[in-house]
Amino acid sequence: MAVQEYLDKHSLSIKIEEGVNEVVKAKPDEPLSYLVTAPTPRDLEHAVPMPQSAPGHMPLLCSLRQL
Repeated sequence: MAVQEYLDKHSLSIKIEEGVNEVVKAKPDEPLSYLVTAPTPRDLEHAVPMPQSAPGHMPLLCSLRQL
């Protein structure tokens, strides 16, 4: 499989660009850690509220891929 075909098949160019854009917006102290752990806008589009574990806790979001 050619490199461009692989990138296209997995939408890697788009995902990497989105991640880099998020890093630039956030300007975290640890950009690489942020890049690999922060959700992308695409992840947030598919996020669902998680049930609250205890009163007073803020609801969390998780990607459908994590369920």
